[in-house]
Amino acid sequence: MQPLLLYLCTMKQAIALFALLSALVCSCSGPVNVETEAGPVRLSCYTPGIVRVEKPLAGIQQGKDSSLCVILQPQKVRRSVSKSGGQVTLSTDSLIVSVCLADGCVSFYRPDGSVLLSEKPTAGEGVSQTFRLDDDEAIYGLGQHRYGKLNWRGETVEIFNKNMDISIPVLHSSKGWGIYWDNTGRGMFEDGPDGMTISSESGCRKDYYFVYGGNADGVIGAARTVGLCAHERPVDLRFHTVEMRLLELG
Repeated sequence: MQPLLLYLCTMKQAIALFALLSALVCSCSGPVNVETEAGPVRLSCYTPGIVRVEKPLAGIQQGKDSSLCVILQPQKVRRSVSKSGGQVTLSTDSLIVSVCLADGCVSFYRPDGSVLLSEKPTAGEGVSQTFRLDDDEAIYGLGQHRYGKLNWRGETVEIFNKNMDISIPVLHSSKGWGIYWDNTGRGMFEDGPDGMTISSESGCRKDYYFVYGGNADGVIGAARTVGLCAHERPVDLRFHTVEMRLLELG
């Protein structure tokens, strides 16, 4: 009887260990749902370097989960999920994403642990999210505008199409990351001393795709992967910067 009990205990421990290891590292396409004190946060991996962040607003009926622009579906991505020190961390081969259980803020890191981008607690309610940027970080994108600006740091830009302004809620950083703010409503981009804020007038959740490409061409390539653009040529913004400087000098 004792050998049988010993065998059963050993098998039970082995099964528990196997289940633990499977939970730590797996190839999955399903979302990671995190319950925080500020509300639920859902992370979905589309590639090792593309993660969708969704934060449903409390008390508002949630609409369809599908996007009108993103055609790529979440892929089976090798990932690990862990919980430690008040954080839930999702790691892929290209990206580390952590969610703070106290305030629901999401942070993005390179595989070596260096910070790419971090959310800040956003004051008030509504479809709005504030991010921390480095002082010397440049922000490009947002479509075609008539203001003669290339770097949107310190600027306010309305995300709304009108005459001579073609707004696209896609931006990318000189640090090699990009964001697609997935909301079809009228919105606003604002950058100031308190951080970079993207907001929309209406919506049932905060919803954006974080892309890590390493450089501008990598970000555009990732945007092409999810279906946001069809640009096929490499981009080097150094030449655009020189051109803008020559135009300023006359």
